[in-house]
Parts: sequence; C-alpha cells; structure tokens
Amino acid sequence: MKLEGIHHVSSITGDAQANVDFYAGTLGLRLVKKTVNQDDPTVYHLFYGDDKGSPGLDLTFFEYPGARPGRPGLGMIHRIVLRVGSEEALDFWEQRLKGSRRSRGSLEFSDPEGLGLELRVVATSDAPLTASHSEIPAERAIQGFEEVRAYTSNPEASRELLEGALGFERAGDVSWQARGDSRGGRYVYDPAPAESGLPGAGTVHHVAWASLDDEQVGWRDRVIA
Repeated sequence: MKLEGIHHVSSITGDAQANVDFYAGTLGLRLVKKTVNQDDPTVYHLFYGDDKGSPGLDLTFFEYPGARPGRPGLGMIHRIVLRVGSEEALDFWEQRLKGSRRSRGSLEFSDPEGLGLELRVVATSDAPLTASHSEIPAERAIQGFEEVRAYTSNPEASRELLEGALGFERAGDVSWQARGDSRGGRYVYDPAPAESGLPGAGTVHHVAWASLDDEQVGWRDRVIA
C-alpha cells in the first residue's frame, strides 16, 4: 500500500466571509461546498479546491466566529506549500499578493488571519489541479499541494511513525515523502520557535493523506496495530 500524497489540509478561521474573499477571490480556488463540522454541527465547514473538488488541492476551514488569533508552535504545521507551474506564474502572484516575499522558485505569504502559505515552482509528473477564475489565467493558477511544514525539536522522533506505519520515504534530513501511483506530497520539519503554540484562527487543525478506496481498511488496521 502507498499513500497518494496530501488529500486535504483543514484549518481554523474566525471570519468565514473574509476567508471566502481570500481563498476563492484572491487565490482563485473554487468554493466547492459549505457544510458543517461532523463533530459539531454548529460550526460551518468551508471546502476549497479545483474545478472538480479533487483530493490533492482540498483546503478546508472550520469557522469559529470571532476566534482569537492562533500561533503555530512545537508540533504544529506552520506553512502549507502549493504548486505553480513556472517562474512566470510567481511573477503573476507576486503582483497579486501584496506583501509577499519572493525567493528563488517560491513566494511566501500569509492569509488574512496569519496562516503561512507558499507558492513554489515544482517539476512534477502530478497532473495539475486547477480552478477556473476570471482574473487568473489557467497557466498561472495554483496546481495542487506540494508539502506541509511543521515545527519540531526532534525530527527523528517521528521517523518510526512516518516510515514504519505510514510508508513515507526519507527525502532529506528533515523531510519525508509519500508518493503513490498518481500523486505525491511531503512532510517537512523546521526548528521550533521558543514561543509555545496556541490553537486558534489562522492555524492548521489537521492534514489528511490520500489512499486508494480499496486500501482504506488496510491502512486503518496498519495504523492502529
């Protein structure tokens, strides 16, 4: 069995309308649906993705109105990295995303609540997952997940889980990759800040990894064994 990259990343927002304005309006993702949290029906759940709502570009948000700002810390994901197809695409996004930080092959920025995001030029065999938007040319559109980055003081502490239980392959000193037959994604660690983390608006709730439908029971048995 092999995981098929990142299925979705879910985060927390305190303002659903501002969230829609940014992710659907500015980033050009499709608002696939608005539903409620299965664990708490009083909480709205927003889903963004490509035109088909495909796994591999599925950003979701739980809305807790007026939620206090969060702060990523030890053990928390602090940045979501998304793919684009070219340096010309980064040129486009650098103009569109005021206050973004450009470096070779990437563009870092934050959403209105401080969630860390990055667009990166990546050579990949993964099919692009794009959404149609009147202001964003198709060749400049976001194409899918590349990786998530988390804070840790000891990357090796996760090796048994990532490699043993989940079947990730080592991709560097502090990075692991899950690649299946159709897609891939990476989990990368950065040194933890001194300040402790605080869940809240602008922080990641969880990341989910994709599997083939007929392998889900096998993965469940493997993880809980």
